[in-house]
Amino acid sequence: MTLRIRVVSALVTVASVSVLVAVAPAASAASCGITTAADGSVGPITCKGGSANMAVRNKLRKQSPRVMALGKKASLTQVKTAVCGDMTRAKAGNATVNGAVQWQTAYYGWATSYTSWFTKTIVEGAGCAG
Repeated sequence: MTLRIRVVSALVTVASVSVLVAVAPAASAASCGITTAADGSVGPITCKGGSANMAVRNKLRKQSPRVMALGKKASLTQVKTAVCGDMTRAKAGNATVNGAVQWQTAYYGWATSYTSWFTKTIVEGAGCAG
């Protein structure tokens, strides 16, 4: 009977560790509060040390749903499509969508070229029309 309890206990421990590993974020995350600017954008996007600020996550999901729906392996093409979709269909502004791209970059470890593309094309360039 004691052996049976030990085996069941070991299985529960293994299952618990498996669940923890399965839901762990790709990069570090933290919570350092939330502030809302006059244009509706939220911040800070990252906390001290560069971790994604979990306090702004839900607000970003509502404001920039397409960008925030992308996962760890999103390609630049997918990011471009999501950015322009959020800006045209969700009527999200530059600051909000840029915040979503930055948040995803901090959380998932996206290439920094995604944020560089946003600055060059959306902020300084022709935007989604170009």
